[in-house]
Amino acid sequence: MKDLKTKTMSKEAKQVVSSGDLYQDLGFPPEKAELLNIKTKLGIEIENYIETNNLKQDEAAKKMGISRPRLRKLINGSLELFTVDALIQMLAKIGKRTEVKVKKVRVS
Repeated sequence: MKDLKTKTMSKEAKQVVSSGDLYQDLGFPPEKAELLNIKTKLGIEIENYIETNNLKQDEAAKKMGISRPRLRKLINGSLELFTVDALIQMLAKIGKRTEVKVKKVRVS
């Protein structure tokens, strides 16, 4: 049997200055990045509610009127499967009110 040697690859880590918007930094167009940011914030609110209230996925899904597999997809980050209004409805069912704030930004 051959003696296997482990090689360590040394690459210098690149530091990239963030724009403050993860999705734009990943290359999404601004309008898609904005939608993903909104969905992410809503999803985090749902996940925080579940953790804060020590709910099992079955319990949380029942309160939000969805199936456990669907909730699992949300928790695992499959945001593309959910609309903003569906996420807002889930939050409403667990007693969370959503507010919308629109602000002017510079468009290039």
